Amino acid sequence: MDRRQHRVAGRCTALRALQDYTRLKDRLLDEPDELAWLLVLESLIFSAEAEVRWLDACEPRVARATRRAREAPGTDTPIRATQRTGGGR
Repeated sequence: MDRRQHRVAGRCTALRALQDYTRLKDRLLDEPDELAWLLVLESLIFSAEAEVRWLDACEPRVARATRRAREAPGTDTPIRATQRTGGGR
């Protein structure tokens, strides 16, 4: 799986979770004894929304960096973070 496929899969997973959390929240809205669970679900919804937004923001940035690396003289592929920094993340 390449990096783009990984980002797309992550986005699909986050969107699926967001839909599940929203359905659960809708079911519990009329339950007065479920305040704590509703608050937890809202937190999960906000986190999933943020992850989707972040993944959407990553896509053009990574595409630009890949294009620049390919256009740079003497390079065939983008420089990986581990090559640039020597780290192994």
